[in-house]
Amino acid sequence: MKRFWSKVDKSAGEAECWPWTASINKDGYGKFKIDGSVQNASRVAWELHNGERLLDRVARHTCDDPSCCNPAHLVAGSQKQNMIDMARRGRTNNYRQRGSMNPSAKLTAAQVRKIKRDIRQGLTNREIAKSLPVTDSAISLIRRQKSWVGGGS
Repeated sequence: MKRFWSKVDKSAGEAECWPWTASINKDGYGKFKIDGSVQNASRVAWELHNGERLLDRVARHTCDDPSCCNPAHLVAGSQKQNMIDMARRGRTNNYRQRGSMNPSAKLTAAQVRKIKRDIRQGLTNREIAKSLPVTDSAISLIRRQKSWVGGGS
């Protein structure tokens, strides 16, 4: 317990977020090794504070800060509730946003229309990709209608 709380910054006060100061995963969640396995730090914080295991539940952040370990900001809930929280806060995966509306998109609809014209004219993936911010593999996905299906045409 002492080892865990030594990795949490409580300096902001009781009402504020308490960020995890040790290892963090790519999504911003703290990682804590306990009993030989890596656990989500906010989950451990909830369990230590409440004296019970979450089992099939998750520790949901009311503050929307994945590194926060302040038990006052954590509530137990289902994964479904956690996903609803995420959607309400606009943090859903980009898979729902298609085409150039997807923040991860590297191409505009106009560029995709040009790519499709170039494909119809017989240009190779490499020739098409040369002047664009994507690889020839990305052009191949468009050619095989695995990405930008219907989009940009």
